[in-house]
Amino acid sequence: MLHQSAIDTFGDLLKHWRKARRFSQMELALTANVSTRHLSFVETGRSKPGYDLVLRLAEVLSLSLQHTNALLVAAGYAPRYSAWSLDDDKTGMVRAALERMLMQHEPYPALVTTRHYDLIMVNNGTRLLVGWLTGDENVMSRFSNSYQLLFASNGLRPYLANFDLLKRMMLRRLYEESITYQSEALFRLYESCLGETMVSEVAQSTAPDSQLPIMTLGLRKGDLEARFFSTITSFGTAIDVTTQELRIECFFPADDLTQHLIQRVLG
Repeated sequence: MLHQSAIDTFGDLLKHWRKARRFSQMELALTANVSTRHLSFVETGRSKPGYDLVLRLAEVLSLSLQHTNALLVAAGYAPRYSAWSLDDDKTGMVRAALERMLMQHEPYPALVTTRHYDLIMVNNGTRLLVGWLTGDENVMSRFSNSYQLLFASNGLRPYLANFDLLKRMMLRRLYEESITYQSEALFRLYESCLGETMVSEVAQSTAPDSQLPIMTLGLRKGDLEARFFSTITSFGTAIDVTTQELRIECFFPADDLTQHLIQRVLG
């Protein structure tokens, strides 16, 4: 990667995840029921891990299906888990569930993204809110990524009341995820969003609301301001890479003024 050396051997990949999960070599060996000596040989490349051992290590390290596949490939085995498209007949039940969740959340905004924050689906509440804020019904069609939508000067950034606070939290999360998941795509997204914050002015910032336990998303249009907090849902029993990495983010009004505004403007 651009910000650190790429990890391409099984031993280096295992060491990366072991340290990311804060396991010592001995702790991982004991938990995975393998000798510390053998685990050391595997990490240094002196021994090749068996297929079952790779799966056991992935389970102990709580790796996603995608990263379990990557660990298997690095060890010389075929990937175990599939990655179906949401347009595939086999994923029809998943797509139907997503559509139902988004629809039932209206008039409040909700969206579905990938691990890389690429937009997969948005509900009508999202389209109407963004259109009302910007005065442009085509804004959503210009962006395929939720981070880019928030950070771009021709997206939502001019309407974010607390952008200074949000950008620090969001950029830190994006950078840490790019390292943890060894994702070049996430790091490119981080660089792109960082560049957006350095080339033009940002909206007026506000201090965190100490009366609330969570960070809110503040949206401002003229004298009107709406504040939201969000929840993120995923499929708990996914056995497919694509399905496991989907994130459903639902936004809720953080105060009565926002609820009344949404009901009046979007309801």
